[in-house]
Amino acid sequence: MKNVKKILGIIAIVAIIGFTACGDDNTGGNTGGTTYAIGDTGPGGGIVFFDKGSVSDGWRYLEAAPDNQGTSLAWRSPGSNDITGTSNYIGTSKANTTLILAVDVNAPAAKACADYRGGGKDDWFLPSLDELKEMYEARTHLGISSGHFWSSWQSSQVSNAWGLYFDNGGPSYYPKSNLFNVRAVRAF
Repeated sequence: MKNVKKILGIIAIVAIIGFTACGDDNTGGNTGGTTYAIGDTGPGGGIVFFDKGSVSDGWRYLEAAPDNQGTSLAWRSPGSNDITGTSNYIGTSKANTTLILAVDVNAPAAKACADYRGGGKDDWFLPSLDELKEMYEARTHLGISSGHFWSSWQSSQVSNAWGLYFDNGGPSYYPKSNLFNVRAVRAF
């Protein structure tokens, strides 16, 4: 009986430590615990719009801020242009945003997302094009019915970047000086 109590005590401690280590934190890691459905409110107060099915690279879900961080923002600052190394894929937007701001510290679209502090979280970023496409699929949950939105993916024509037109879900590239909507996202 004495050994059973010790074992149960050890199991309880391991369970508590495991739960604490697997919970959501401010770095974006959701390595266990709570599950979310598309349309649920995430830990940053945003709306969950993507679930990759399991945790990898420290995250499983993407949430979008409940409101736009801007409705008339350019992709770049005047005079700044080439941001090499950005990508359109899901899961690349945090790195894209970091690249953009490393070259153009005042890039309006990326800066508005990086500066956002929804839910007390400081790990928001400008979505990639494929993430915008997922947002389009979940647009009713996000309350978005129209407008152009910037992605964090630069076009092969360095004076352009990709965006998505939410009226019809059509992606295209546009001059970086165009003024579009911006909605921050975060991974957890």
